[in-house]
Amino acid sequence: MNFPAIAFRELRARARHWATYRNRAAAGVVAVAVVVAMLIIGELFSAMKTMGGVMFAILTWLAMSYCLFQGLGSTVDCLSAEKREGTLGLLFLTDLSGFDVVAGKLVARSLNAFYGLLAAFPALAMPFILGGITGGEFWRTLLALLNALFFSLAVGLLVSALGRDEKRVWGAGLGLLAVLVAGLPVAELALAGGDPQRISPLLSLASPLQAFLSSRDEVYSLHPGQYWSALGFAHLSGWLFLVSAGIFTSLYWRETAAGGGPAWLEWLGRLKRRPPHRPKGNAAKWRRTNAPVFWLLTNDALQNQMAWLFFIVGGALVLTFSSVGLKMAPVAWTAVGLFWVLHWCLRIWLAAQACHATASLAASGLMELLLAAPLPPAALANALIKSQQSLFLRPLLALAFWEFIGLSAYAWVVSSENGLIFAFIIWAICLAILYVDLLAVTYVGLWYGLSRRSTAQAVRQTVMHVLILPLLGLVLLPMMLFFCGLGLPVFFLGKSLIFISVTRDKLLFKFREVASQPFASEDIPPWYWPFGRSRKQVIPPPLLPPLTH
Repeated sequence: MNFPAIAFRELRARARHWATYRNRAAAGVVAVAVVVAMLIIGELFSAMKTMGGVMFAILTWLAMSYCLFQGLGSTVDCLSAEKREGTLGLLFLTDLSGFDVVAGKLVARSLNAFYGLLAAFPALAMPFILGGITGGEFWRTLLALLNALFFSLAVGLLVSALGRDEKRVWGAGLGLLAVLVAGLPVAELALAGGDPQRISPLLSLASPLQAFLSSRDEVYSLHPGQYWSALGFAHLSGWLFLVSAGIFTSLYWRETAAGGGPAWLEWLGRLKRRPPHRPKGNAAKWRRTNAPVFWLLTNDALQNQMAWLFFIVGGALVLTFSSVGLKMAPVAWTAVGLFWVLHWCLRIWLAAQACHATASLAASGLMELLLAAPLPPAALANALIKSQQSLFLRPLLALAFWEFIGLSAYAWVVSSENGLIFAFIIWAICLAILYVDLLAVTYVGLWYGLSRRSTAQAVRQTVMHVLILPLLGLVLLPMMLFFCGLGLPVFFLGKSLIFISVTRDKLLFKFREVASQPFASEDIPPWYWPFGRSRKQVIPPPLLPPLTH
């Protein structure tokens, strides 16, 4: 087996990358910031006795989210990118096999994600010092987090080995991870009638989330075998994905007329392409003015069918929980949590679509043709914005429809009028926050897709800057939660409006400047680079010493 050669080569390249140092430092800083904020809250409100358990729960859920999304993002486009560039076939001119390539990519791509998780481990031990958890729970949780990271890395490699198009592998990776991590436990919960006490884990054993939930002392003390079974099945599933990725890498690395992939992926590719319809009236007038961009960005059948996907999933959730009985509090709160997850899925999906919209135009050379056309840059930017708005409005309306139906069904069962009025007010506020967040993700995603080096980097930065970092900032401002009843919605609406205002000006007035100079803003920001060094990229030395004669 020749995998050490490619692993060492990839590790040398990743070790010299500045993002390796940035990611592990950022992960440690975020974990320490959350710990400090929680300690301040506990001291202010005399809640130090219970702060250990709450702190551990918050930190571990943040770490679990990091493991799943960072692991998937590290590997989901590593093999497909080499297929598009034509470099994967060069590796098979040597005596390397598909398993060697996959193993080398796994070792190299997991470096940044593993460093980030390792940097957060000391902060995770603070609740143990405060007395909120036991040592066994601490170590079981760390083992479950490492297993979840390995699982998400393996899922990304499997999808990357099957696909070639960046957009499609990202969509397939997120969908497969969502089904395996959340879909299997939700299916078991539905089969158990919505009662968590009646669940007998079987399907969810393949989900890394089951081992994470079973690591808690109150669960492990009753069913210790459930934790180890879930950990073993999820780990075995990860190895199965890796073996499958090695086989598929050897089979589907060639670029053929059909696309070089499985038949079902090619069928999806044909499904995406559809002839444009002919609008009438004012829509036709607007389309004639901005037709090139709007047609390019909306000529995707799968994108336009996302509204039906959200409609079907939302309807299935409402019908399932209504049949179980919304009067039970655990069932109602589970339904609320799942719709909240759908809201976040819509945000992340739109971030990927917005970043890919401008990045694909720049990469294919169509952006230069559009800039050369008799179309003002502001009109081009407005066409991009309107095309993305047309994508998320229908899924948003589908979710709002089923949420209204679910609340109405709950109102039919529960007779507390004051509580229902408050619930409808909270629902309206959450919808307003979701709509403004989607607008902010649209503007920021379009700008980052235009100015960043890769679509994956643009998506990660959009999600992190617009959605994740404001949540961490909210943790660092705990007084807003306790002393201002309207502080929470005002905070979320305000941060999204700030993103919209700043990025809209950039899109309207700097669009031509950035689009004509791809990746002009890719220099390292001054606050990323340590000790005030120059912003110019440091070129690493060659990976191998020069040959001597």
